[in-house]
Amino acid sequence: MAHDHTHQIDNYNRAFAIGIGLNITFVIIEVMYGTIADSMALLADAGHNLSDVVSLVLAWGASVLATKSTTSKRTYGLRKATVMASLVSAVILLVALGGIAWEAFSRFTDPRPVAGMTVMVVAAIGVVINTVTALLFVKGQHNDLNIKGAFLHMAADAAVSLKDSLNYAMDAVPDKIDMPDINEFLRAQDRVERIHDLHVWPLSTTEVALTVHLVVRDEHIDNTFLHKLQEDLLHDFGIDHATFQIESISGENLCMLDKHTSC
Repeated sequence: MAHDHTHQIDNYNRAFAIGIGLNITFVIIEVMYGTIADSMALLADAGHNLSDVVSLVLAWGASVLATKSTTSKRTYGLRKATVMASLVSAVILLVALGGIAWEAFSRFTDPRPVAGMTVMVVAAIGVVINTVTALLFVKGQHNDLNIKGAFLHMAADAAVSLKDSLNYAMDAVPDKIDMPDINEFLRAQDRVERIHDLHVWPLSTTEVALTVHLVVRDEHIDNTFLHKLQEDLLHDFGIDHATFQIESISGENLCMLDKHTSC
C-alpha cells in the first residue's frame, strides 16, 4: 500500500554548531599549550578532540541530508546517511583511542618530564567542554543513533557506538523493536488468517520500516483497515513506514505451489 508521511526530524543545528565551535577552540588551546609545555599528552589529545570535531561535522551533515526529498533513484531519500555517519564516527573514535593508547605505551620506554600544572588546567577545561557538548545531545541519543554517536563520542564509549552502527548498516532490527509482539499483533487482526515474510529494518537512525504479507479471508480489504493498522504500528511499536501485501488464502496456496510466482 502506498502512503506518505511528514516526518518530524529534530533540529540539532544549534547543538552541533555549539559543540563544533567549543571543540575546535579546545583543539587550538591544546595544540598551543602542548607546544609551549612540550607535552605530547596534550598534543595527542588534541588529535583525539579533532576526531570529535570530524565526527560532529559528519553527524551534522548526515542530519541535514536525512531531510532531503526523495527522488526516483533514492525512493527513501538519503536517510541512510545518518547510519553511515554513526558508523564512520565509531571507527574514527576507535582509531583515535588506539593512537592515544600507542602514544601512552611509547612513553614507558621514553619517559619525559611533564608540565603537571599546565596539563591539569587544560585537562580540566577539556572535561568541561566534553561534558557541555555531551549534554547538548543527551536528550536525542535515546531516539536517534546518529545523535547517540555524537553523544558517545563525547562520552568516549566507542564499543557501543560501533556495535549499534554496524547493526543498523546491516539492516538489523533496531533494539527498540519487539518482533514477537509485532508478529502477535498482526496475527491477532480479525481479518488476517496468517502472515509471512515479515521484515523490519532501519531506514535511518530515527525511522523504521516494515513489510509483511497478510493472508486474509476476504481479499477485499478497504483503506480504513490498512490505515488503522499503520497508525497502530506507528504509535504502539514505533514503525514509521509500514507496507502490506494482501493475499487471499487461495492466492497464497498458488504462490506456495509455484515458487516462480511473485507474491
